Amino acid sequence: MMTRNTFFHCAVGLITIGLSIGNAFATPEGQKSEEYFTSWRIRFNPNMAFAAYTYVRRHALPFPPLAFVPGSGITTPVELTDDCAKITLKDAEESWQGSYVIDDREVYTGDVIRLELSLAPEQHDDQLSFNLLFYPGMPLLYGGARNVAMTKVKTDTGNIIYEYSVPEEFNKFYLCDLVINFKSTVANSTLKFYSMELLRLNIDNRVDADKILATPPVHDTKVAMYNGVPTILIDGKPTTGLGYVTMIDQQNVRHKNVGNYENLMGKTGFPVARSCISLGENIVIRWNPSTWIGPNRYDFSSVDEKARRLLKINPEMKIIFLIVADGARWWTLKHPESGGMLHRGGIPDYLSEAWQNDAREAFRQMLAHIQSSDYGHAVIGYEFFAGKTMDCNYEVNDETPAAIARFRDFLKKKYGTEVALRKAWKNETVTFATAKPTYLVESEDRIKNWEGPLLLEDPETRCDFLDSKQFREEAFQNIILDFAKWIKEATHGRVIVGARTGDFMGNQWNLSKKSGAVEHELNPIYLLASSPYFDFFDVQYPYFGRDDLSGETTGIEILPVKGLALKNKLVMIQDDMPHLLPAPRAKDEFFMLHSKRLVFITSLISGTYPYQWEMGHFTYNLPYLIEEYHRQEKIYQKALQVDRSSVAEVAIVWDEDYQRYVGVDPNYDSPATTVPLLDYPKWTWQRAGAPVDVIFLDQLDKAKPYKVYIFNNTFNITPEKLALIKKTVCDKGNVAIFSWADGFFDGKKRSIENMNKLTGINLNVSMTQRIWEMEPADWFKKEMPPSPLYPFGFVTRPGKTPLFWEKASHWKIAPSFTIEDSDAKVIGYYKDNQDVAIALKKFENWTSIYSASSVLSPSLLRYAFKLAGVHEFISEENGCFMNRSFAGIQAVRDGEITMTFPEEEVLYNVYTGEEYPKGKEIIVKVEKDQTYLFFRGSEKEWDDLVK
Repeated sequence: MMTRNTFFHCAVGLITIGLSIGNAFATPEGQKSEEYFTSWRIRFNPNMAFAAYTYVRRHALPFPPLAFVPGSGITTPVELTDDCAKITLKDAEESWQGSYVIDDREVYTGDVIRLELSLAPEQHDDQLSFNLLFYPGMPLLYGGARNVAMTKVKTDTGNIIYEYSVPEEFNKFYLCDLVINFKSTVANSTLKFYSMELLRLNIDNRVDADKILATPPVHDTKVAMYNGVPTILIDGKPTTGLGYVTMIDQQNVRHKNVGNYENLMGKTGFPVARSCISLGENIVIRWNPSTWIGPNRYDFSSVDEKARRLLKINPEMKIIFLIVADGARWWTLKHPESGGMLHRGGIPDYLSEAWQNDAREAFRQMLAHIQSSDYGHAVIGYEFFAGKTMDCNYEVNDETPAAIARFRDFLKKKYGTEVALRKAWKNETVTFATAKPTYLVESEDRIKNWEGPLLLEDPETRCDFLDSKQFREEAFQNIILDFAKWIKEATHGRVIVGARTGDFMGNQWNLSKKSGAVEHELNPIYLLASSPYFDFFDVQYPYFGRDDLSGETTGIEILPVKGLALKNKLVMIQDDMPHLLPAPRAKDEFFMLHSKRLVFITSLISGTYPYQWEMGHFTYNLPYLIEEYHRQEKIYQKALQVDRSSVAEVAIVWDEDYQRYVGVDPNYDSPATTVPLLDYPKWTWQRAGAPVDVIFLDQLDKAKPYKVYIFNNTFNITPEKLALIKKTVCDKGNVAIFSWADGFFDGKKRSIENMNKLTGINLNVSMTQRIWEMEPADWFKKEMPPSPLYPFGFVTRPGKTPLFWEKASHWKIAPSFTIEDSDAKVIGYYKDNQDVAIALKKFENWTSIYSASSVLSPSLLRYAFKLAGVHEFISEENGCFMNRSFAGIQAVRDGEITMTFPEEEVLYNVYTGEEYPKGKEIIVKVEKDQTYLFFRGSEKEWDDLVK
């Protein structure tokens, strides 16, 4: 079968098949030109990749100048002018053959493809021909190419028009290439291309959405606390929510392994399928058919096909649709004033009034269609997917005129008067009519020699940036909240709504000067977490450390699951293992099985919902994985019936506004130095023998009391936050652990004095970069010797995957801190010069520990737990996961592990069926790299749970 790529190389040999369609646009039989609208247009000039406006961007955009592909042996270039692209043949009898790549445009019966050009001097018609290349199927799974000729149309403009009207047999094909054959008969013949467009019939096929949506969905689906954790309840009954989806959905049609829903949903018993669909045109990742194909024109047949296929597998199956809502090219052509800032065709300004009005109606049309369908009863939720990888990394507009106007309204509401604005911005000339959003890094030119630290300058000197960042954070979240509100309103609040976002602190390896600080990809969540319209976050299994089952990795508990539970929000875990790993890992049965088991066990214990996310370069449709998934579903069904409340006596404390104080990395690109700040600290938290919860700082007086509080990247400690910490943490013999730059800002400025108030320890700060390699004091080596796997201050290796190649101990970080307090007990030193890096100080009612590195060795944590009287369940650096009904272990070595409990109890291994006798100390045999799940009860109690 000829592929698209091979076709390019044989363009010279194309044969025109001579289909005569007639003057399709000028006089289509039975139609008038007013009945068409422009669905897609390209203008052949230097700005052809952009839409209506031109702005100066911070970074260069990766658009090619033109997508012309000359045929074999063709050397004559395609030139760009202000209004066209041209090919000039200097010699008579010279030829030019090749293609123009159209970028996969889905077409419908009656569509008209129109090409406008000129040829000088005038020559015979047989010197020029244009063919269109169509493919059936979908991108990545095309059938054989269809090659058809365009027809010349006489015009009065002096230019030449070629057209083709799409017949019924090509309905829903994809237009991919324009094939060009140009042969001159005289010297200096010039062919000029002005524009190419796709014209579509105006057809209004809307349904009465208001009437249909007046009837609520059949099922009432909610997120609510149930047996101690957030749970999906369908008509009041809990569901495991386990399921499967393939990202490249069209592959499920033909590929025997990838995307096999029949096996991965049917044989596993998973109750909730996910399926990717688009609303509009799936512009950025074109793997789903278009659905909103024109003003008031819809085609939801692809949605119907997917849903019916799923219910054919299991009529009782429930469905969550993952809606890719990028935009539509026809829409931005119709509303150029509401286009996005990057000028990619079809990407709108998501917060413009025009888009919000039209998109709301489009969502209502989709929901009305779904709810009135024969599968509507099965749909229990919707999730927002969008952006360059569908991870809600979509455009956050702060540069078009409409976006700047919104920013100025934001400032007016915040400051009220221009006097207040000028005072805050330290700018005597700024007004509400001139203010524009700013960045830490405005252009690549500015930062060629930039060597600033990883943290913001004094906040009071950069209110312009902080206001701009808050505006972008809120814009990012409001795009999702619009979607959520529209869905909730249309469904009477009877479905769950979420988004593929929420990786609150992690995976930010590109937060650097080279890639530019894409700030909103730090996933701000504060508006989402407090909204009644929003139910769940969807976060991928962490990329860092996923190549090693028992090294520094810790599993999934890297998210504020408990903090979000206090806000009645659920976390779903997108398990995309083995994505980003070397191919041998994906084929290693032991590695794959125990990776999947690790994700499942940590999710079950923490109270999150894992689901399988398959990509095209690996497969899950393997007997051993299907057997494992079936077992996981049966285990989770029983787990729903028991108390999974937290038993943690340790809280990791995060602050929702930490992102505003993170700078950019002047030294590294991928991974950036933000990795040891945001990712590596998590690798130790579950390896100190006791379970932990992750909560937010403003929940200290709302969450249950803990014995140890570990503050992580809580940079901005205002007087109000400090008072809350002193009131709730610094009491009752608690231990508080602070690290690196906790408290470095006091709400207005950088302040080492504020850090001293927070920690109770005298600290010094330097802007000199230094590494975090540290060593313990002699007394600590004897009392709590660190493991070679987890030395002080850093992790021994960041992973073996291609993404993370550099040893973390080599990273240089600024600001850097040292301890100079004669009343503090030294725990550790910087290895390079013996400056004090870690120390503790005891007060009347609490103990403070400060570490100049954010990476806390398990031995340091274990020592803090011992001081506070935290119960130690296991020793060594084995992963420890625990709730009231389950215990989990991730083994770092072969041998035996002694599990110690506060009271005598029985353990039952739910995978092997082994029951351990009642006792406070229970010895279990383990094998390296395996994760174990124990029910904290007897075999009979487990068997008595209803399946």
